[in-house]
Amino acid sequence: MSKEPSAASQMSEQQIEETTASAAPGAAEEAAPESIGKIREILFGSQARDYDRRLAGLEDRLLKELAAMQEETRRRFDAFEAYVKNEVDALTNRLSVAQQQREEMNDDWTRRLGETGRSLEKGISRLDDNSAQAHRDLRQQILEQSKSLSEEIRQKYTELAAALAREAQGLRSEKTDRSALASFFTEIASRLEKEPN
Repeated sequence: MSKEPSAASQMSEQQIEETTASAAPGAAEEAAPESIGKIREILFGSQARDYDRRLAGLEDRLLKELAAMQEETRRRFDAFEAYVKNEVDALTNRLSVAQQQREEMNDDWTRRLGETGRSLEKGISRLDDNSAQAHRDLRQQILEQSKSLSEEIRQKYTELAAALAREAQGLRSEKTDRSALASFFTEIASRLEKEPN
């Protein structure tokens, strides 16, 4: 985002020298720190306040996005937990009913002889296999959904971290170089000290 430079930031060194030269010679030495502070405020005050405001806005936006992501994650985990609980309860009920039915059938068919008994054993074996397969399928579904949710959370975190890095990089690129600023103020102080009394 490009900005028009402020009038204060366009002030030339000659204008600064004329301003400081027009001050009373005796007051130049006494008011030098205060003058430098005023010059700093004139040149960079609004820019610094703008950076502070933008950083505060960025922090607020990041906190809101993190809170929203946490709430969405919590909601999804709650829904996932409810789904798993319902599935486990349903499977337990089915297994319980199947077990009860198997016991009843076993008691009934035990009284029979020959081929009828062998057919019952085959049916029980199939029921066990189906129950085990259903249990394996349920565990696989739970694992796949857990992986999908983890991947989605990881992707959201990566996107958020990248956005934050881009914003921080943009702010860093717009900041005034500190070493150049220090050299500038040192030069001003040096010129103020060389002013004749």
